Amino acid sequence: MSKKILREKIFGNSDGFIVLDIDKELISIVKKFIGLSIYKNIFPGKEIDSQKNIFDLSLNFLKENKSYTFTRKSRTIDKQTIKNNEDKLLQCIAKSILKPTHLVNNDLYYRVVRKNISQEISVIHRDIYFHNIQDEWAPKKDVFDVKFWFPLYQEQNKSLGVIPNSHLHEDFNDVIYQELNGKKYSFKCKYSPEDLTPIPVNIGQAIVFPSSLVHGSLNRDSISNLRVSAEFTLGYKFY
Repeated sequence: MSKKILREKIFGNSDGFIVLDIDKELISIVKKFIGLSIYKNIFPGKEIDSQKNIFDLSLNFLKENKSYTFTRKSRTIDKQTIKNNEDKLLQCIAKSILKPTHLVNNDLYYRVVRKNISQEISVIHRDIYFHNIQDEWAPKKDVFDVKFWFPLYQEQNKSLGVIPNSHLHEDFNDVIYQELNGKKYSFKCKYSPEDLTPIPVNIGQAIVFPSSLVHGSLNRDSISNLRVSAEFTLGYKFY
């Protein structure tokens, strides 16, 4: 299957993204992983009495402790855990969308976004810009990367925006990379939150888009006081 046919199978005639209902079991599994991760970050070394309500316990802490922040590394679920559960996760994802061939880099990470903590608010970007500065994420010629983003907790459903059809741009002239010794290590995108179209995504739904679509957080007045979301990068091999 070619990349073009694959894209059409996933997105049809959309503007480069789709919003769809997702499997409840997928949400339950991911909540457990993320709740446990948040708890271990907050209380390193502390015994866990029960994992039954671990996500809700962690969420309550975040609501009460607004100054606690996380690094990208601390928000990444153990890759071996994801690898061990990949078949189940792919089965759950396949209930909503064309089944991926794999989860890229066995990666599941989450975002904790609070409107008054500026470093938690996502910059405007295309995922491919991050892929171009991180060796682990270097694009592969035979893999179509697709972001699968879904909220686990939010107080309002318009927190993410996109630039429709931006995945069709032939030249990505909206980015400037910073380089050191010939290696890209950072970037700046010319777009701002005002350029984005808000996309409502409810709990129980996901927004799905290719790595070339421009997206990011809306302006601070539009987002929740607290949002917790999860992200997979779905990999589709093509030929």
